[in-house]
Amino acid sequence: MAFLDYLLAAFGARLHGMLSPASPFSLVSLAGALAIVAWMFLRRRRPGLPRWRGFLRAAFPAHILSHASTWLDVQMFVANAILLAGAYGLMILASPFWKGLALAGLNGTFGPHIPFALPDAAILAIVTPVDILAVELGYWLSHFMMHRIPVLWEFHKVHHSAEVMTPLTEWRQHPVEMVLFPNLIGLCLGGTYGLLVYLFGEAVQPLSLWNVNVLFILFFLTISHLRHSHVWLPLTGVLGCLIHSPAHHQIHHSTRPVHFDKNLGFSLSVWDWLFGTLHLPARREAVTFGIGADGADHSRIDRSFGLPFVRAWAILRGRWASSSGAGSIWCLCRR
Repeated sequence: MAFLDYLLAAFGARLHGMLSPASPFSLVSLAGALAIVAWMFLRRRRPGLPRWRGFLRAAFPAHILSHASTWLDVQMFVANAILLAGAYGLMILASPFWKGLALAGLNGTFGPHIPFALPDAAILAIVTPVDILAVELGYWLSHFMMHRIPVLWEFHKVHHSAEVMTPLTEWRQHPVEMVLFPNLIGLCLGGTYGLLVYLFGEAVQPLSLWNVNVLFILFFLTISHLRHSHVWLPLTGVLGCLIHSPAHHQIHHSTRPVHFDKNLGFSLSVWDWLFGTLHLPARREAVTFGIGADGADHSRIDRSFGLPFVRAWAILRGRWASSSGAGSIWCLCRR
């Protein structure tokens, strides 16, 4: 009975999240993505099939819905988003913890600071974009580590093993990844807010709806779910250097070597642009998803969860055996 109660509570929490407009994965945001697909279809529609049937084929291709990779996405969604989400939360140090440490460090180093007397509107104008930049920096750093450190790449391979993509591919992640990303994001966000509180006082906050930055809500309600999809929607030029479009992320999942380790951002491309990992999409690029022959090793959920530990341990053991001294620990992991 206790396990049944847990399942019911987990499903209830996920259902509540799917009804909230501020949730990154909600029916409202899915509807927003579907509206964009409808707009694209109407602009490009060719005569032939009835309009509604052509739209359904364009939005929900049968070869994607029936693909084995999609079925694994469903299983990973149930495991990660419903069954294990609470466990991940227990392993995450929230940003207020890091904010307190950062604020204490600033006060201890520079002494107490009298907050700058700025109008509330000015503080909102500063904090709102800084908030999203801090989140994006934490995401970029986590993602960079996942790609460039072989031990972590074994866990991140699970996500890249998807051979077709749907919005559920967002949840095709290994538990190690589900812990690393929010912890580094929390570190960057908390450290940033420690500095903001030191400069502007305790009242600093971004312009928000439902306690979520309005810029993130705008992203969630429009193109967020198209990142993991077959819909090619590119942003180019200066806009592509700022915003992470669906085409940016599809390039990130591409099997072409020129695309490897590119476009590591979530909603913005700013850090990719600054750190040299940006690949701007063309109006149309041919991309194939997956990790080649290694994809067969991640065709089942049990192997996707267990195999990365085995391979990561083999890498660590091999590097440790060939290294000399504790000073070489970083060399054990560097690609």
